Amino acid sequence: MSTYLPDTNVIVNYGRDPATKAKIDWASASGSKFVIAPPTMTELTVGVVKGGATWFAQNKVMFEWLMASPLSPLLTVVN
Repeated sequence: MSTYLPDTNVIVNYGRDPATKAKIDWASASGSKFVIAPPTMTELTVGVVKGGATWFAQNKVMFEWLMASPLSPLLTVVN
């Protein structure tokens, strides 16, 4: 079992690229975990707002995965 820290583009591609979606779904089903850093969530949110209706369906798929996955956000602040 592996733990991945996906880049924002990887998460965006989950909703846009069937090959990326298949790889992430396979990794999740195989027990891999995904850690989403707070800056990544900020970038995703800004991108969704900017994308508007044009990318709504793809963004919906991406956020459905985020909501359904047992994610482990990086919440620790390092001083």
